[in-house]
Amino acid sequence: MVLVSLSVKNRLILSFGGAAAATVLASALGIFAFVQSWAALDHITQSHLPVAATAYQIAQQTEAIAATAPTLLTSRAQTQRLTAANRIADQMNWLGELIARLEGSEVEAVAGIVRKRDQLFATFKSLDKMVQARIAAKIEKQEAIHALTVSFHAFQDATNEAGAEFASGQAAPGIIEHRLTPGHKLHDAHIAQIAPMARVLGKAIQTNLLAAANAPTPFGLKNLRNEFQVIAKRAEAEISELPGKAAARISKPFQDLKRFGSGDENMFNLRERELKAAAAAERMVYAYNQNGKSLVFAANVLIQAAQDEIETATQESRENLKLYGWILAAIAAFCVLGAVGLALYIGRDIGGRLVALQRSMAIHASGGTHKIPSGGNDEITRMAEALKGFISTIEQREDELRHARDALKKKVVEIQLSKRRLREAKEEAELSNRSKSEFLANMSHELRTPLNAIIGFSELTQNQAFGPVGDEKYIDYAKDINDSGHHLLQLINDILDLSKIEAGKLDLYESFVDLDEVVLSSMTIIKERADSGNLKVVSKVPHNLPTLYADGLKLKQILLNLLSNAVKFTQPGGTIELTVSATPEHGLTMRVSDNGIGIAKENLSKVIAPFAQVDSTLSRAYEGTGLGLPLTKALVEMHGGTLDIESETGVGTAVTVQLPSERLGGFADSVSSLA
Repeated sequence: MVLVSLSVKNRLILSFGGAAAATVLASALGIFAFVQSWAALDHITQSHLPVAATAYQIAQQTEAIAATAPTLLTSRAQTQRLTAANRIADQMNWLGELIARLEGSEVEAVAGIVRKRDQLFATFKSLDKMVQARIAAKIEKQEAIHALTVSFHAFQDATNEAGAEFASGQAAPGIIEHRLTPGHKLHDAHIAQIAPMARVLGKAIQTNLLAAANAPTPFGLKNLRNEFQVIAKRAEAEISELPGKAAARISKPFQDLKRFGSGDENMFNLRERELKAAAAAERMVYAYNQNGKSLVFAANVLIQAAQDEIETATQESRENLKLYGWILAAIAAFCVLGAVGLALYIGRDIGGRLVALQRSMAIHASGGTHKIPSGGNDEITRMAEALKGFISTIEQREDELRHARDALKKKVVEIQLSKRRLREAKEEAELSNRSKSEFLANMSHELRTPLNAIIGFSELTQNQAFGPVGDEKYIDYAKDINDSGHHLLQLINDILDLSKIEAGKLDLYESFVDLDEVVLSSMTIIKERADSGNLKVVSKVPHNLPTLYADGLKLKQILLNLLSNAVKFTQPGGTIELTVSATPEHGLTMRVSDNGIGIAKENLSKVIAPFAQVDSTLSRAYEGTGLGLPLTKALVEMHGGTLDIESETGVGTAVTVQLPSERLGGFADSVSSLA
């Protein structure tokens, strides 16, 4: 077969290439189906859903607008009407904005919705005008009622005055004839009763007019108008029976009262106008509601149409996805069958040979021997041949490693012997160093006893404690002996301290030390030596430094050693500066700087080594043992601090001592733990 003649590489490429092609085809079909579904969904979301949502909002907004009509209709004042009208106008504007959203869409019903919205707006404007007219008529009616009340009281006052005149006898005595009908006459007593009757009729007119002002229907208003005419005629007849003076007094107020029922702007006309305006407004509310319902119906039709479009698009997408699904299933089945066939074919050929080769490799790896399978002319055969060469190489390398291992064992034994000799040499060196330290300590103690006697006797001689010594030169010699003795004693003390430190036997006697006092006493001691060397000493020390938990003598020794070195290695005319600062963040910092001869960088490590000397002209001019800086560094480190040196030849040297903030007086808890 053609497939058998191919190499393993080509067979695998062919197999997986076919599977990849089928996968690419299925993926392309899936992507195409996804794009189609996405396009349908995008069309729905971009076209139909916004239309349906906007139409729903239009319907909701229209129903809300229609619900506000009763509020406008029942308004009792112009301000209340304006508030309701403005609210409806705002809702109308929002409705217009919603409809404007639909005008850009391809929807045929938008024009009808716009037209119905315009009709609704026009109906709202008409309704507002009618309500305004009704409120205006009502206001005129209320003003007329007020004027009616005033006229009625004026009429009552006039009738009361006329009755009072008759009661007080102001009218002419005797019989006054008044023709009611031919052959009838009235006495004065009868005339006096006409005034109260006029008042009753006036009250009847007022009551009639007030009832007309609140007549619920036009029919009831018509009956009240007829009743008014009857009462008015009866009142006119009664007033006409009065004498001339009484009639004149009552007639004018009566006419003022009567005009509210018979004048141009009478109560009946005002109420009739109000009823007509109210009836027209109610009819307009009906039309307003009908237009609103029509707009809601149009919006619902639009919603239903959008829903139908969405359902149609969804159904089409569902059908397409179903078709694509069947196609993908067919491709997947083809891929599965092809993969199974290829797996069976390749497994029997390639897999079987690889398993045999792996088994042979495992036997060789465990130390056994096994024939490596061969045959064919493909990659597996070449792999078997390479494995044979690899096994041969491994066997050769194993022999080489065996020889190298024997040599390594011999080398390890030699190294172990060297380590033991080095350990013994180290122990001998440590013992020698301890012996040296003990010897120096013992010698220092032996030297201090006679040296103290020399210093004491020289001080007695210098001070002439037992009388004059004669020649003045003896006093100078005694002073030189005393100075040399003190210098030698200081040297011995330094050697003793350094030896104790190296032996770990130097103890610190710590307590709270006044830094101001330590700095001041050190500056006082060094000032005389600086003045004698024509040196300027500058102190930059703040006032009221905190206390420090330390060994006061050792702290003073540290500061004096640094200042003494600065004085010693600074030429005349130079400057020495002392800077001290204390902060909770950085602890205590003491810095001594000078502009002396300086130290070369390669010699910085020497100056902190015991008994080391840096070769320079000035250093030979001033003798020294080289213990100052090493001892100072050891004392600083015993206090948990650090000592740093910065120097440059011909520029000067700066030595900085840093002690931890836990030793400052403000850190009582930490200091107690140090104690």
